[in-house]
Amino acid sequence: MKKVKDSSYKKLFELEKYKDLYDFSSLECRIAVIGMILLDIVFAVCSFSVGVDETVIKAVSLLDDIGIALIGYIGFTVSALAILTGAISSKVVNIIKTRNKMVVLERILLSFYLMGIVCAAVVLVALILHFIVEIPVASIFIINLIGISILSYLIIFILFYSVKLIGNCLELFYIVNGYELLDEEKTDYKAIYNNYRITAIEKVNLSNTSIEKVNEYKEVVKQLIETDNRSEEEIKVLLEMHKSQFGD
Repeated sequence: MKKVKDSSYKKLFELEKYKDLYDFSSLECRIAVIGMILLDIVFAVCSFSVGVDETVIKAVSLLDDIGIALIGYIGFTVSALAILTGAISSKVVNIIKTRNKMVVLERILLSFYLMGIVCAAVVLVALILHFIVEIPVASIFIINLIGISILSYLIIFILFYSVKLIGNCLELFYIVNGYELLDEEKTDYKAIYNNYRITAIEKVNLSNTSIEKVNEYKEVVKQLIETDNRSEEEIKVLLEMHKSQFGD
């Protein structure tokens, strides 16, 4: 049997992201365990009250509705992830790579991939159980209890892991904006350095020239300000700067 040729699937194991499913130090896993125990108690009480078969039929009927909801949720997750990744520019990705922080970004995005796999698995199981429950075979309480435990754990995990994804989105937002601000700061340094160069050129060229050339230079700068495609308020400020530099 050939190995799965999927880079994202391989990354799940390389970065050990699959361990999120049973990381009992996390809030979502702890809540999933508590919810699973409560639903097991409810299943056991209902089984002894109305019978195992009747309880299983009701549980599978509820699972059908959950499966349909998860199909819509998968589509929503894919759309959200497409918008999220589209907001990350190649410039920011390159900065993250140069700072060796790519693993952080990959782990955040792989959370969505893991969520999609779990949702798809639950939907597939719901579809299979929808037909199995129609088979006229007596239900075995222990087997049904184990199945209910696994499915209830995964469904509750999906709910609270989704909340965690909101936190991941915020973390990704801070990372992207942080690196964009860093890039803007670099651009500002370039602008400051260019101002130094222009000032030096002005000083060298205008200190050894005639007054007519200086006046000509002054008028050219003023014309450039007045004809620039800026608001009146900006032009006013620039003209004030021009006046403070040249004295009229």
